[in-house]
Amino acid sequence: MNGTVDDATTEFIVVDDGSTDGTADLARSLLAPVARCQVLRSEVNLGKGSAIRIGIQASIGRHIVFTDADMAMDPSQIPRIAKALEHADLAIASRAIQGRASTTAAGPGKHHGRWFNRLRQPP
Repeated sequence: MNGTVDDATTEFIVVDDGSTDGTADLARSLLAPVARCQVLRSEVNLGKGSAIRIGIQASIGRHIVFTDADMAMDPSQIPRIAKALEHADLAIASRAIQGRASTTAAGPGKHHGRWFNRLRQPP
């Protein structure tokens, strides 16, 4: 894997979880040239877990990488995560890299994320 996404083997699935701002139409328009692409839409907001489940169930791929549409993860990192999946059942990307400050999370969510990161680190 050389840092690019292979159009012949990569599928893109966008799950619009009940938005009212035209996200699904915009995704269809932007992804029209992509051969293996689906835009799925729920009429009502079912929550992030349901959106992930809908996307995974629609996938036919061997490896599944998902990200939020807020671009918190640079799409150029997708091949790197997919490569990690060649040797593992699960790969988790995180913005909380030791030595880096993150200013994107605020309020209780920031503290919950830090708590979870500490919990999953080896002693």
